[in-house]
Amino acid sequence: MNLQDLAQIKAELLCYGVRLDSNAREKGIIKNSYLFDGGFVHAAHFLVGEIVVNTCVSEKFCEDSPYEITWEDDRALLSKNGAYLCDIEILPLPKWCLEKIDGHEIGDYLRPHSLSCISCCPKLKCTYFKDGQQCKFCSLESCSLDGNDLDLVLSASTVAKMIEKALEQNPNYEIAFSGGTCSGEDRSAVYFSQICELVTKGRKDKNRISVEIAPPEKDIYIERLFNSGASALIMNIEIANEDERKRICPGKATIPLSRYIDAFKKAIDVFGKGNVSSVLIAGLQPADEVIDFCKTLISIGVVPTIIPFKPLNNSLMSEHEITDSNELLQIARKVGKLLISKGLFARKQSGCTKCGGCSLETVFQLAY
Repeated sequence: MNLQDLAQIKAELLCYGVRLDSNAREKGIIKNSYLFDGGFVHAAHFLVGEIVVNTCVSEKFCEDSPYEITWEDDRALLSKNGAYLCDIEILPLPKWCLEKIDGHEIGDYLRPHSLSCISCCPKLKCTYFKDGQQCKFCSLESCSLDGNDLDLVLSASTVAKMIEKALEQNPNYEIAFSGGTCSGEDRSAVYFSQICELVTKGRKDKNRISVEIAPPEKDIYIERLFNSGASALIMNIEIANEDERKRICPGKATIPLSRYIDAFKKAIDVFGKGNVSSVLIAGLQPADEVIDFCKTLISIGVVPTIIPFKPLNNSLMSEHEITDSNELLQIARKVGKLLISKGLFARKQSGCTKCGGCSLETVFQLAY
């Protein structure tokens, strides 16, 4: 299967999700007990060849997906509209995810998103949920619903111990930190810096770490993240159109786009060209607006990541229409070419962006 075919399949899986028949569900849960843990943070992770796909399996919109996974002769088979396409591998859950640290199961906060990257979301709390100003596409705080007794914010020391346990079994893991936005001027930079310092302390070969936060009010927090051991910084704009941004992200839109641009420039100075990235969402804004804003980011040295909108359960946009996969492909191809023309490569950045499970940039750059 060539890269174009793989990109098409991945784009459709990202946009439409996938169904699993009863046999595949049973076998899948054996491989990964978190497989059907839906929501904003983790979804489910698969390998199509060597391509990582982070797609939804338990959200309501997946029921209408043309894609289905069946299980035959100890193989997971991916089909579209009943026709077999290829084998697909369910990313297995390492045993360390089921261990407990300070009374918390590691997998509730820390899991592999690819064979080489673990995603850590130790801060399941966002300041904008408190007054109904959360991003309307987000279901982050639903992680604590449905009977899950989870702490919304873990201590830095507990998180560091969880990461140590993972690194004992695979010392080459890259680490991707994310979580809800805090109301303080540092936007959680201090919290993540503390974790980075604990994780990297005494390590001769430091792991590559990405941190996702909103732009802090002061640039010193960007410097602190870098000095604490972070090697990539992610600040997600999501919606490029200012009016739509205020409508869809009422709380986060109080941070003006001008501050994002200034923070990006500072981050490039500190982390270096190509080590800063930002998510933009396809399907909630015109494709041309997304591409135009990507041109601005790329000119600064920032790597855009294009992720399709998904109508997640428990979000305020759960009934919104899904993203058209052809539009996602159109945007990702153009952005991929723009990145290559400027010598920027998503797969060369640490952590989350390099993993590429949620987007297509790494697929289009495999030939380079």
